[in-house]
Amino acid sequence: MAKAPPYIQVELLRAMSLTHEWDNDDPYSVLPDTDDELIASLKPLSARAKKAFTVACAEWLGWRFPEARNSSLLLDYCEASWAGLYDWDLQLMWEPPESPEFQGPVGGPIGLAALSITNCHNSLGMGGGAAEGAFMVAQVEHVFAQRRTVYVVAKSCRQSTRETLPLEQNGS
Repeated sequence: MAKAPPYIQVELLRAMSLTHEWDNDDPYSVLPDTDDELIASLKPLSARAKKAFTVACAEWLGWRFPEARNSSLLLDYCEASWAGLYDWDLQLMWEPPESPEFQGPVGGPIGLAALSITNCHNSLGMGGGAAEGAFMVAQVEHVFAQRRTVYVVAKSCRQSTRETLPLEQNGS
């Protein structure tokens, strides 16, 4: 497996116990509500920045479960999404298959994270992406269940996104 980016605190993630609930039939029922303030702070970002924020949050989920095979699929999708941010023609769109490996308290969040990246990308053309980024944070909040960790994740993703991809410019 590749090395985690510097903003992912792998030691912190590996020390966590698995305590979150998961509902394969309706995963949205166990997730917290999205944060309206976070949505508002993401709205003025460029389309690329909104997607970068979503991908960065998804990476944290991928690195949360590094031993799971589907985790490497999510991390590969994140890597492809980073490439697509630099050149939209390189963008790969992927949705995880409906299979047992994308269910349960490990596979379910990994599959939903991948789907969130795809949904974010698809909504960008309609001026969206902010709600999808905030939804990705809600997933992180649910899986990590430790407020301090969620704060670290959101802060690092927001800061790196704002530094690399500025406010809306020329519709990109």
